Amino acid sequence: MTTFFQTTFPTGQYKNGVTDAIITSTIAYGKGFGVFDIQGTLGMTLPMGNEAKIGRTIPWNSKVLA
Repeated sequence: MTTFFQTTFPTGQYKNGVTDAIITSTIAYGKGFGVFDIQGTLGMTLPMGNEAKIGRTIPWNSKVLA
């Protein structure tokens, strides 16, 4: 298991970019069971302002490998 932390700062103009900073935290996980492996990530995006327009997202993915 590991964690990621990312920050995005507004660099564009209002009509050509994000208006507020965004913090994204993610947890990545994996576990092996014999010939099978399970791995995935789960994250959350937290805008520092204007949340009603930017919104919050919760990206998640998972896969089983053989």
